Amino acid sequence: MANIYLGVNMEFVRHGDEHGGGDKPFEWGVEKAAELGYDYVEPMVHWGRELLSEAGYFHSVSLLDDPYRVRRACEKAGIEHLRTLLRQ
Repeated sequence: MANIYLGVNMEFVRHGDEHGGGDKPFEWGVEKAAELGYDYVEPMVHWGRELLSEAGYFHSVSLLDDPYRVRRACEKAGIEHLRTLLRQ
């Protein structure tokens, strides 16, 4: 029988934290997912540049960014898998 693992979609970052702040950057979302106990995250990605992401106010990541930025954030937070983007 197959194993089922739970992950979190990065859209949860849009709703902010206990202090009401919303629209956090990708790295903050990965850290929060790890803090909540998730081992898997599903990033929100897009082509081109998006102003709020570039300024650090939004959780999406451009496919034009360095893919190691995503990998480093996940490794730092202890998130194990991001296989949708980075094949290991």
